[in-house]
Amino acid sequence: MALKRKSYKQISALNLAIFLTFTMIWLLSYMKPVFTSFLKENDLFYGTVSFIAIPSIFGNTNIPFFDKQMFNINNDKEAEFHLYLSRNHKLDMMEWFKWWDTETQTPVPMEIKAARINKNVWIVKELTTINGSVSEEAINDYHLRIAFWGILIEASLLFSSIYFIRFFLRQNPL
Repeated sequence: MALKRKSYKQISALNLAIFLTFTMIWLLSYMKPVFTSFLKENDLFYGTVSFIAIPSIFGNTNIPFFDKQMFNINNDKEAEFHLYLSRNHKLDMMEWFKWWDTETQTPVPMEIKAARINKNVWIVKELTTINGSVSEEAINDYHLRIAFWGILIEASLLFSSIYFIRFFLRQNPL
């Protein structure tokens, strides 16, 4: 009876280690754009929004790395901008920022500073319109904060996965 119990523990530990490893890789894929943007120079863009998307799965959840807005400017479908903001920044931004001017029925002109992370994707570092702006310092502070927490979560997943792999290897086989 004791041998069967050990084999269940052993298999459970292995399954948990595999699950934690895949979760770690999945989370790293969501964090990679923000990490990459720290190492890149900012480019300056002027234009109006032609398309905006808020992912429906994680939209407005205030979960870092998942909660983002994606948009294109000047009808350029090849250039996609990702805007990562905290809920507080979004609430402040809602007071002055509109993607579309309801009075003139035209898109709002804006100035965007963004870091290019690959051929078609930029991470927004600063956003300015006639009515207001979100500063580069505020966005960078948020990106650094979520990067710090992301690294802590990644480290805890890594150490947990290593612990369960070691537990699996220490158990005596049947």
